[in-house]
Order: sequence, then structure tokens, then C-alpha cells
Amino acid sequence: MGCRVGIPRYGKTCYHGCNGGYNLKGNRNKECLANGTWSGAEPTCEKVHPKPWITCPFNIYVDLKPGMNTSTVGDKWTLPVANVKNILTAVEPPGVSSSYPFPAGTTTVKWVAVNEIGEHAFCVIHVVIEDKEKPKVVFCPDRIFKVSFTNSPVWVNITRPVFTDNVGIVKYDPPLIDGKYFTRVEGRNMDFDAVDAEGNWARCNIKVFVGGYRCQLPPEGPPADGWWSCTWNFNSRFCVKQCHSGQKVFGMSVSYTSCTDSDGKWRFWPQQAAPDAYCVGYKDVNASVPCDVGSIRNSSFNQLGC
Repeated sequence: MGCRVGIPRYGKTCYHGCNGGYNLKGNRNKECLANGTWSGAEPTCEKVHPKPWITCPFNIYVDLKPGMNTSTVGDKWTLPVANVKNILTAVEPPGVSSSYPFPAGTTTVKWVAVNEIGEHAFCVIHVVIEDKEKPKVVFCPDRIFKVSFTNSPVWVNITRPVFTDNVGIVKYDPPLIDGKYFTRVEGRNMDFDAVDAEGNWARCNIKVFVGGYRCQLPPEGPPADGWWSCTWNFNSRFCVKQCHSGQKVFGMSVSYTSCTDSDGKWRFWPQQAAPDAYCVGYKDVNASVPCDVGSIRNSSFNQLGC
């Protein structure tokens, strides 16, 4: 700064100015007084501090690798541009850089530019780590059976399914339960979905069977010399003794058994004839022809063979 004037004489005016990058503070003009001094106080030059500005790069998008819950962004990372030097600071999150382990989802990165007198400006970008991996079903009960002979609701224990996910499960839809009341049904489906933060989901389907019949099998199992042929009629089951190929039932009865679901008890019909029914060798012989030695005529249910 200096006074630009020729030979200082009374009444002359001095013009003060500042170098580039500085602003004048005080009176620019000073006048030479009769006593040989300059009028007014001496002006000063103050350094100019421009308002800071900062421009951020574009948002960053990266796909998360399978099995990982964080990711770096590598060469996609660039710094913002600002009008201040060496005073550029990334304040959120602390320590953020191209090698920073960004979690799945969206992370907001904030940069702040500060000039020498503390004035500041900021900008933000979003680093989006996209998780496209679905949760995995570790365990899912396939079917659950509960025997019940009543029409009243019964409690059924449900083993909770187990899921895993690279970034974690945020909710179960519907919430997992340890059991529920059911009435008698055939094959009721229950779906449990595990959902992660990105909305990826996996499903466990459990089929619940509640019910059954008291009359499952004849009380003594299959006969030693044949097998049971059974049918249902409403809530009752009827079984007829059958013989293997080349044999037929011999006796006064064909050994019917029946059971009602109300009491679950099996009954022979007719009761007195049940022990007499056996499977024996058989061949068709005309009624007018006598049976071979060791064979007899079987007239049960109009069977005329030997």
C-alpha cells in the first residue's frame, strides 16, 4: 500500500491502493494539510477471503458381492472440487475413503470446505451398496402331523424355521411362532417369509395336518394267510379278508370286520363266524362233479368249487 502522489504540497491529494488479493480499509484519499501532515487516519489493506464453494462428484452405486455385508468402491471414488486449498474435509462418516467398508444400503458422505476465517460450505453424495442376495433357508419343517379325533381346536407345536442372510434379517412375515391352535384339517399351508433390509426374501412353507381316524388298520394287522381289503363309508371302515392268487376264503363267513370312528373299536361280522375263515387252495369244479380226495365242497356265499 502506498500514497500515489508527486511532490507533497499543501492541498494535494494522496490516493491509497492495495495489491491484488487485498481490500482497502479506511479512507482511500488523504489531503496534505498546512502543517505538513496528511489528513485522517492511515488506511490499511486486508487480505480478501472469498466465500468457499464446493462441488461434489456423482452418487456411487456398487453391487454387493455374494456372502459379503460391506463393500469398497475402488476407482469409483473421486474427490469434490472446491475453491479452497488443503482445507477440504470429509466429515461424515469419519475416515471415509475409496477403501472404506461401506455397509449395504445408502451411506451419506458429507464434505465440508472451510476458508481461513472459518466460513464453510458443504456438499453430499450417496454411496449405494445394493444387496441383491436373497436370505437362505437353513431349516424348514416340511410337514407337521397332529393326531386329533375331536372337532375342537387343538394346540400344535411348530418348530421355528431358521434363516440366514449376508446382511441380516430385518423382519419375519408373519412373525415366527412356537405353536398355534388348529381344528381338524387336511393339509393347511403356513408360509413364513424372512426379509432383509433390501426387501429380498425367502420362504419356508410348512404343511400342517391335524386329524386322523381312529379306524386306521384292523386290530390284528394283516392276516397271516391273506390281506385286508378296506373301504370307508362315511365315518366307518369296512375290511374284507382277501386271499392270495389260487386261494379263497373257506368257512361260514368271509370274515368281515368293521369299525366306527366314534369309538375306534373293530368288530367281526358275524362275530361267531370270524374264527372259521381261512385261506385255502381252490379250484372251480362243477356241482355235479365230486371233489378230489382231500378236498371238500365250499358252499359259502354260493362258492361251489372245491
